[in-house]
Amino acid sequence: MQRPEAHIPALMHVRELTRILVYSRNTKKLAEFASNASKKYHVTVIAAKSSLQVLESSDVLVLATSSSLPLFDGRLVKPGNHVNAVGAALPTTREVDSYLVQHSILFVDSRDQARSTYGDILIPIKEGVIEASHIRGELGDLLIRPRLFSRRKDDISLFKSGGVAALDAVFAEHLAKLSKN
Repeated sequence: MQRPEAHIPALMHVRELTRILVYSRNTKKLAEFASNASKKYHVTVIAAKSSLQVLESSDVLVLATSSSLPLFDGRLVKPGNHVNAVGAALPTTREVDSYLVQHSILFVDSRDQARSTYGDILIPIKEGVIEASHIRGELGDLLIRPRLFSRRKDDISLFKSGGVAALDAVFAEHLAKLSKN
């Protein structure tokens, strides 16, 4: 559970986090991660009992898995949430379902990579649920032209990346900052 940790300081920089819920099927690593992160970042980090607990109680979701199937039903994501999906970067793997992709404002680290590699994007395109044009922009676009990220209070935003955790953290910080305003 190293990749998710990169998101903690970025999110803490732009949001006042009162607690962080983390979940993993590996309960030993989960407990260790929660304890270490609590000490390191001086914030309450709770080892959630289920992914549903995290979905019901969070405003920002960070997904960093190698899952081949969606982790949850996208209809369970609360209006106004932001999702960073930074794992599962193969054409046949995905962390989020087609419903969530279709109903979100979608940014990616690279359009070319997303259209050729990310199952989270490729599968909904193949299903006919979205077209490649559903991608609102890339990380660089957003940093240069932040107005691309206009959203209403209830919009769900999704950032899909298969890149380096440091790049994900920079983007997460920027998106969280924009969504806070």
